[in-house]
Amino acid sequence: MHVYDNTHWVAAKKILRYLQGTVDLGIKYQKENYLSLVGLSESDYASDKIDRKSTSGFVFYLNDSPITWSSQKQPIVSCSSTEAEYIALATASREAVWLRNHLAELKIKLENPTIIHVDNRSTIRLARNSEFHKRTKHIDVRYHFTRELVQNQVLKLSYLSTTEQKADILTKPLLKAKFEDMVKKLGLVSSPKLKIPKKKQEMDEKIKTTSDNDLKAESSVTQIKRPYKVQRKESRIVSFGTNADDVSNYWIDGFITSH
Repeated sequence: MHVYDNTHWVAAKKILRYLQGTVDLGIKYQKENYLSLVGLSESDYASDKIDRKSTSGFVFYLNDSPITWSSQKQPIVSCSSTEAEYIALATASREAVWLRNHLAELKIKLENPTIIHVDNRSTIRLARNSEFHKRTKHIDVRYHFTRELVQNQVLKLSYLSTTEQKADILTKPLLKAKFEDMVKKLGLVSSPKLKIPKKKQEMDEKIKTTSDNDLKAESSVTQIKRPYKVQRKESRIVSFGTNADDVSNYWIDGFITSH
């Protein structure tokens, strides 16, 4: 941060506005008569303007609620959007294997393959067979891990249109309307249990109205203190029983429902 400019200060304020607008959102886990594990994998090709590396994103659902998600820059430069999607799929595949093993330790056995939705048909064909070998032999062997899982029927790949790809929000900035739509599709819901204190509202208004020229980046950050404290209920960890009937209703991130 020794070479910061106004763009960094603007980005920091966007983060504060985002946190202010989503303070009452949480994830609800509710009791169902079945258990299913479904994932979505997505990438944003060459999204980094400096080193041109792509971004991987995935989210996994247990029934209708997200339980794990990730957004990270890929370790290598991809030569095509298909390759970027393939690398992102490999990352999601490793997460799926870990989740299946973790559920097995909790005495929850998944009989069917875990479905992972991808919005790139070429990536799905590449994972199912080696028909593109001449054009993909440069891809690191570790990323072909997905192909073996598909052949062993641990995973099942399914095509999903980009407009329905929930993991899209984890890889790139979206317009406001689509962003809000994706937040709803992800399963985030608002809870009246978390109220925004009056002092916090005053702080939010101050952040919105503060001029970029009024504050210097470094000195301003050290002077701003939190004048409020949000009272939250203690978060609880979801517990899994030996069958679907033992799964109770919980809120995470401060939300709790009866169980």
